[in-house]
Amino acid sequence: MAQDIIDRKFSILFDWFDRTNDGWLTRDDFEQMADLFTALAPPDDQENRNAMHETFRRWWDLLVDADAADAGQRVGRPQFLAVMRSHVTHPEHFPDVVLPIADALMRALDTDGSGTLSADEYVRMYDALGIPRPPPPRPSSGSTATTMAPSAMLSSVPPLRSSI
Repeated sequence: MAQDIIDRKFSILFDWFDRTNDGWLTRDDFEQMADLFTALAPPDDQENRNAMHETFRRWWDLLVDADAADAGQRVGRPQFLAVMRSHVTHPEHFPDVVLPIADALMRALDTDGSGTLSADEYVRMYDALGIPRPPPPRPSSGSTATTMAPSAMLSSVPPLRSSI
């Protein structure tokens, strides 16, 4: 059951990374994801921009090194899911493949230098990365509230903290 949930999450990640919507992941898809993430960093923030690009390159290289890519240097969904389970999320690789992206993204988005993401910074990240916002809560019976500001929707979300 738990593995099914994890595989669904990895499958959603595959769809998000498949920038060409052709059912395959390629080096170009990973470069486009790196561009999407680095666009969140200010142009003069080369340290974080470079860290995100380098980490997406390492992620792609890990897929290739794990023999997930076919002769055309494409990775299909089943191979991606298998390598995500066996390599990317494995404690040996996670700190080198996933955490540097999260850390660089946090540093780039934390515009006030607080070490956490405010609701506005969090919403900016979701919008820029194309992650759908959760629907606003339905009003309880007898309530007249019909809209909610994005920052209010996220007020119950705990702040994200950098691991660095």
